[in-house]
Amino acid sequence: MLATPHHVMFHPIQRTYTVITTTPRPYKPRASELVNPDDLEAKEDLQNRLKMYHSTAVPHATQDHYIIKLYTAGTWELLDSIELDENEAVVSAKTVQLSKEDRSQQYGNDDDELNLRLRKGSETTTLQCVGSGFIVPEDLPCRGRLLLLEVFPNISSKKGDRKLLKLYHDNTKGPVTAICSLNGYLVVAVSSKIMIYFYDWSTKRLIIASFFDAQFYITSLSSIKNCLAYGDAFKSTYFLRWREETRQLTFLGKDFNPCQVASTSFVYEGPQLGILFSDSNNNITVLSYSPAVEESSGGLILLPVADMNVGSLIPCFVSLRAANQTRSLDKSVSVFGMLNGSIGVILAIDDGSYRRLHRLSVRMHTEIPHSAGLHPKSHRIYQGERKLRFRSKYRSPNIIDGDLVLKFAEQNTVTQQNLVTKIGTRLEAIFTILMNINREIPIV
Repeated sequence: MLATPHHVMFHPIQRTYTVITTTPRPYKPRASELVNPDDLEAKEDLQNRLKMYHSTAVPHATQDHYIIKLYTAGTWELLDSIELDENEAVVSAKTVQLSKEDRSQQYGNDDDELNLRLRKGSETTTLQCVGSGFIVPEDLPCRGRLLLLEVFPNISSKKGDRKLLKLYHDNTKGPVTAICSLNGYLVVAVSSKIMIYFYDWSTKRLIIASFFDAQFYITSLSSIKNCLAYGDAFKSTYFLRWREETRQLTFLGKDFNPCQVASTSFVYEGPQLGILFSDSNNNITVLSYSPAVEESSGGLILLPVADMNVGSLIPCFVSLRAANQTRSLDKSVSVFGMLNGSIGVILAIDDGSYRRLHRLSVRMHTEIPHSAGLHPKSHRIYQGERKLRFRSKYRSPNIIDGDLVLKFAEQNTVTQQNLVTKIGTRLEAIFTILMNINREIPIV
């Protein structure tokens, strides 16, 4: 049967893909969602009207029915599937790493250092978490459901097939809008509240460890080590820190420029960490938590250090480790997909390479012909207004337009030599930088 995919999760150990798809089915609202369950007369009347509606020959309204399907990574053979309830829509899905140790006891002050040292080497397991929301009329509150799934080998099958096991599921007081894992904990965003759970393997239940009240509506969650960033539908990006010894989320800073955040991620190079997010104006922005800078008010204001317009909305980021690293300095590669069907990459580079490529891109703005005579710089300018005036001091593109720089290799030898002469460098240096960038991107 033909279906539309919405979410894809990869299991690195079992080598399987969990795909969440939808198929159109006739709309069948439940009576409990349309009337008060205590009003028996109204409920009976509604059931009679629905029975008459479904018995007529008029075209019926359809809705998407969600199904969780498990496929093999090689042949894409369907192994297992789980059908969700009627009127239930999957909002978020992600592969998470949860701890296997017992965290049901509160840590004491005397054993904090020992517990922290033990938890750094705690064993984790790979699970898959799905968050959903129920479609109801506007006069009723929206509910949700949280499902925790495990992919396990099917012992009864001789082919080595795998199955989906529903470890835990529970209803929530709102739609589950975002999911991620943090130091072995499960972080779940339920509308405007962040809930942190740990899985109790003895009772097979998720137990809440902490919570944090956000602003309006959380659209994205990202974590790295003990740091957490979330994007709000109206109030931009926030930066938090998880204190495991006290089980608390501490607010560190936020972006005071109101915008509609679509997705968040982290980008790092060695000890330097940046908060990456995309907004509804097709911009990508990198924020820095710099408490030592006076204008950041002790870190309360996240300073923008780089921004660029990509021309299309970015619904998700995937953070990977850079490949073929010639130095001991660790760095990340952020891969993102856009709604126009294209894929982009953000890679951190050193200062020397940035200066050469920046001077080269400035020269290429005017030295080579462009498509339809359009200036590429105007296309990459940040779209939107900055609320704080001092931000104009820190606002700088600081992101090299890779599409423009890669056109350098397409030019003839005379044009290439003229460009490198005007920026005061050598032709071999530019090609070395471009080849190193190509080696560090772990994408075929």
